[in-house]
Amino acid sequence: MKKSIVVMFFLGLCLIPSLVRAIEKPVWQGIGRIALSSDGNEHDDDDWPASAFSLAMLYASNTMSHLSLYTYSDHVWGSNHEHPATATKASAYDQMKTSVLGARTYFGMKNVKLICAVDDPEKAYNAMRDEINRSTADDPLTIIAAGPMQVVGEAMCRADKDRLAYVTIISHSKWNNEHADRSVATVHNQEDKYMWDNHKGWTWNEMQLAFEHPQIGGQVVAGVHFISIENQNRGADKIGLYPLRSFFNWVKTTAARQNKVYKDGTFDWLWSRLNSCIKNNGQRYDISDAGMIVYFLTGNQKVNPTDVQQILEHPVSPHTY
Repeated sequence: MKKSIVVMFFLGLCLIPSLVRAIEKPVWQGIGRIALSSDGNEHDDDDWPASAFSLAMLYASNTMSHLSLYTYSDHVWGSNHEHPATATKASAYDQMKTSVLGARTYFGMKNVKLICAVDDPEKAYNAMRDEINRSTADDPLTIIAAGPMQVVGEAMCRADKDRLAYVTIISHSKWNNEHADRSVATVHNQEDKYMWDNHKGWTWNEMQLAFEHPQIGGQVVAGVHFISIENQNRGADKIGLYPLRSFFNWVKTTAARQNKVYKDGTFDWLWSRLNSCIKNNGQRYDISDAGMIVYFLTGNQKVNPTDVQQILEHPVSPHTY
């Protein structure tokens, strides 16, 4: 992306009233690569719409060409226990495929490597490792971690340690940070319900200890830059991305539906994905993981639905499908 386009995009966002809060310097500075990793094949179903809106925002901000890898369904220990297929709804595993593979139709993802991690964990580990090993000062990597840390942690473990200094990882979820290391004896005292989900894997804290200041040749060197932002569900000072459903009515009515940057049907598809995850007795939508994309692009942690709206309604040209 040209520097002038990046500057104009961020200046425009900073003028939006909903973003006039304590905003940090955006992680995205117009260079390098992006990797996503999310679950959605098990446990929380927020990834079904969050993945769709995350990819839509990368497209709208004209950063999709920098997305090199998406390891989705990264709950590598199994799928569909909490959200099996029913007569009226697809399984969690299939919902994630609908969101991630369906996004290729609308958001120009021809050069993005898409890997269903639960199908082949080794392939996912090694693909993320390879992205880390490509990293340099001129081509850094940012990993948006929207699932358990196992895929990313194992990739860092396998990567060349001298590449880690050019890697940044972003998370917002204590659950994601800790879930890979799970003992049924200590989880909610519901051993029978979660017996299948007993596993060991990388956690955020373990990754920090191993990779934030790794040793090379007996010398401690700079490693991965870890960024843990506030939870993107909701809070005392923000609506968050787990709001009442009315906060997303703009998806149905926005004038961006007629913007030639978007393919016909884009917002109908986003609306369908939004409605795949309705919570709180039918009162709320949940795309909370997509808040990390807003933060990545803008530096804003106090994310509300209007922030997503502003990015999607003000796409940065040029675009190619």
